[in-house]
Amino acid sequence: MIRLSSKMTFYVKKIFPAFLSAFVLLLIVLFGREIVLNGFSMKHLPFLTFLVMLAGGAYWLLTRFCLPVLDKVLLVDQDLHIHNWGDEVRIPVSEVTGLSSRSGQYLVLKLREEYPFKQEMMFLPKLQLLNPSFHEDIKFLSVIIPFHKV
Repeated sequence: MIRLSSKMTFYVKKIFPAFLSAFVLLLIVLFGREIVLNGFSMKHLPFLTFLVMLAGGAYWLLTRFCLPVLDKVLLVDQDLHIHNWGDEVRIPVSEVTGLSSRSGQYLVLKLREEYPFKQEMMFLPKLQLLNPSFHEDIKFLSVIIPFHKV
């Protein structure tokens, strides 16, 4: 059994979103308190605009990079064991049609068919911290997971 995904996934997927959400919520509560105590005026408009942009940016960041990341990816014999939000699915390695990178930190497995976690599955690779060159990680995993071209 080879673990392909990083143990940092827990922090990226669960801890960071909790801190980011708490920070945005704290700013909203503090801004709401200011409005309740002093009433709304035009001087609050720039900060209100900032809060809306911050909330939108946080939502984009979480939905694009944090929440779609798989919890755990294991290679056991000729199967990938994929864990995500308490669910587990086993996918034969022969179903992998491609392996690519996204944003220089994530690896994306492309599958032949749609599985419960979608046809493209993103995870943080275990080798990320050991290997400064991300493309070498992809080459290494390409050898471990000999994906079949369609």
